Amino acid sequence: MKIDRKFVFPVKLFIMALSLIPFLQTLPAMMNFWTEDPASKYDPCYLVLMLAVAVVLLWRRYQEGVSSDGYGLVLALPGAVMTVAGWFWHESWIVGVSSIFFAAGIMWILFGWRLFYRMFPVPLIALLALPTAWYVGFFPGITFHWKLTLASALVLYAAFALITDFNPIRRRTAFFAAGIIVYAIVYAAL
Repeated sequence: MKIDRKFVFPVKLFIMALSLIPFLQTLPAMMNFWTEDPASKYDPCYLVLMLAVAVVLLWRRYQEGVSSDGYGLVLALPGAVMTVAGWFWHESWIVGVSSIFFAAGIMWILFGWRLFYRMFPVPLIALLALPTAWYVGFFPGITFHWKLTLASALVLYAAFALITDFNPIRRRTAFFAAGIIVYAIVYAAL
């Protein structure tokens, strides 16, 4: 019995939506920081950017997500364990970060490696949407410009992944990724 691909993709999207529930549970805590902390007031823009990039990449490249890949457990299992630990310790920042890794791992498992590396900017932009105040204790130099630089580099990565036959193993893609990293470092230094 062969399963119809038109049926499988919506089921995968539904499971992916379920994997986002732990992240959505941190939204009230994030909203408090976004409204009360001046350094975090632009962080919701990254959430909107993340959704836009995800929709465009999925809309254009969904046919590459027909395979599944168990290697995503490398991200999903530690993300799930840390999410539960964050709930246990009542630490929203642990739940926020680990739930993004959990959802990224589930995306890798459901859609396979080929779509995962194209969608790679999405979980990283979601990390930028977390309140800046959560990062400052660990990385004191984080500012709006630093996050904007990373977001622009990730959007460039997504655009390159959208319009080309993108493969991270090929040499030209590796050079492009290295160029994006250099761009982000130079821009942040200025």
